[in-house]
Amino acid sequence: MLDTHDARLLVVDDSRMIRRIVVGMIHEFGIAQVDQAGDGNEALEMLRRRRYDLVISDWWMEPVSGFELLLAVRLDSALAKIPFLMITAERDFGEVINAKSAGATDYLLKPFTTETLNRKLTRFVSSDAQNLAVLPAAARRVGWREDADEIF
Repeated sequence: MLDTHDARLLVVDDSRMIRRIVVGMIHEFGIAQVDQAGDGNEALEMLRRRRYDLVISDWWMEPVSGFELLLAVRLDSALAKIPFLMITAERDFGEVINAKSAGATDYLLKPFTTETLNRKLTRFVSSDAQNLAVLPAAARRVGWREDADEIF
């Protein structure tokens, strides 16, 4: 479980403005220790140097995407258990399934509100986030609506 006072999060997005917005939302939630990376390469270097309790990453970035970052994190035994929240404007159901299959702990569609992000963060604070990442495939089935702000 994350303790909001001690938790350290990593926000990864190629847009500096989006990173600032997300970090501001996280600060409103009560988490003060938030680092930022501009792409998957930078994030992976940071993850290997410092302990993080949660990665919040955009899907589409260059040169290393959030999806590629997720795969690298899940394949690295030292990082594999870090909860990973994928954020994106991608509404293709197949991509959602790909992210979950690759080990995304949760998924959030853009645009989202502070309240929506807070609901996601509450899941990590109030429950064992490590267990969310290893739910059986049958338990990971998701509902889908084109206008949904949350999928899982």
